[in-house]
Amino acid sequence: MYHWTLENEIVEKLPNLKAVKKIVNAKNDKPTFTMQQIQELLQNASTQIQAMIWLGLNCGFGRTDYPQLKWENLDLNNGRVDFPRGKTGIARNLPLWLETVNALKETPKEGEIVFYTRSGNPWVRTIRSKDNDGIEKYVKDDSVSKEFSKLIKRPEFAHKRESASILSEGRQQH
Repeated sequence: MYHWTLENEIVEKLPNLKAVKKIVNAKNDKPTFTMQQIQELLQNASTQIQAMIWLGLNCGFGRTDYPQLKWENLDLNNGRVDFPRGKTGIARNLPLWLETVNALKETPKEGEIVFYTRSGNPWVRTIRSKDNDGIEKYVKDDSVSKEFSKLIKRPEFAHKRESASILSEGRQQH
């Protein structure tokens, strides 16, 4: 079309196509869960995953936060978590809901960090391995995503998800 406009003397020269910003497709909204689905997740989840779900809802924690969270970051008596954002280091000193505190109190204290897998490893870690050619490489082992995927693949979560914001409304803080 640009060449046609040039050949038909509609424009004198072609525009610099590198300067034209490409249109980026809008990202789809991330699906969220209904309150009923969250309750079903909590009922079917292990003790540690329950605490992770509550921290995600309460504090906006994601899968990369859990392997870095230490017991020293938590003040369960006063219902607070003091934990800076991983990438930016921006301080987060947040109140904890009573449900979050209770879930964390149920989590066994097995070491310095809060969450360990059954085999004693952090839930998200980098493993050094070798490929088929014997070349050393690093692979991310994400047990949080694996466990959560098992939960949401259950039949009761197959239907369309709706907003989980209802759950955060009226939550009692510690």
